Amino acid sequence: MENPLVSVVALNWNGKDHIEECLDTLFKQTYKNYEVIVVDNGSEDGSNLTIKNKFPKAKLIENKKNLGFCKANNQGIRISKGKYIITLNNDTKLDKDWLKELVKVAEENPEAGMLSCKMLFYDKPSYINSKGLKLYHDAKAVDDGFNEPELDSENEKVMEVFGPCGGAAFFSRELINDISLDGQFYDEDFFIYSDDLDVSFRARWRGWKCLYVPKAKLLHKFQGTTRKISNFGLYYGIKNKMFFIIKNYPLTFLIKHSPVILSRQLVSFLYYLIKLNPAAFKSRMMILYKMPLMLRKRWKIQRSRKVPSIELKKWLIPRPIKDSLFSN
Repeated sequence: MENPLVSVVALNWNGKDHIEECLDTLFKQTYKNYEVIVVDNGSEDGSNLTIKNKFPKAKLIENKKNLGFCKANNQGIRISKGKYIITLNNDTKLDKDWLKELVKVAEENPEAGMLSCKMLFYDKPSYINSKGLKLYHDAKAVDDGFNEPELDSENEKVMEVFGPCGGAAFFSRELINDISLDGQFYDEDFFIYSDDLDVSFRARWRGWKCLYVPKAKLLHKFQGTTRKISNFGLYYGIKNKMFFIIKNYPLTFLIKHSPVILSRQLVSFLYYLIKLNPAAFKSRMMILYKMPLMLRKRWKIQRSRKVPSIELKKWLIPRPIKDSLFSN
């Protein structure tokens, strides 16, 4: 298909400092056959009005409250019409050829189904924020290429990575239809965090691949400078990591590495228990409560898988010993 339609689903929540620049660069793309769907998650800072007034071509869904990353993205995906769908964070600034480069690689590699782009730090654009996702044995995910100097994009090759970062993730509609579970592409039991890992692993079980496209560049206002972990982030980080493991990990791999996974969980739990942090306790209670549901989802995923476990195991790498036991 020449110049296929691309649907870009951009999320906004109190994004008055970000959304205008994001949409402005989106509407100035050199690739012209696309639609923009903005899902506003109950913003209270007037950014939804900015979208209405300054970007009338965008299709705007206005939620009365924050429904989270997963449900809001699913809303946008359901009304989208494109052959390809991109989920995009509002704190991004896009290169003018970003979309053109993604579509070019997608059309040349239909077996991929997922693409990741070159995310550079907004405040230091000569360094990489992410090329995609990298996954350790215990389900700790990190950005591939994080903080590495940018190479010459003209000479950098398209290569396979585990999966795309959810902040700017490209999917074919065929993949979305293929791996959606109970009518949901992003698992709404996650709400936020680890959702991109879950999608990538489910796609891998079905035989899909992810390619990193170095010429598709954007700047990202990465907010990871503080070491303090909020109760909100701690709750969803702990809960969703275990949801992800229960749903997706190969059984033999899970048995082999369960001592490492469980020991990290135990040390983390005791650490936050000593600090009287309620989020650590609540997250574990929710894991137990949702365990039957996650096991049912696991059964559906395993029943429909197309590749052997070895194909997934090769993407799970040993975690450096120096890493903190208390990190998610």
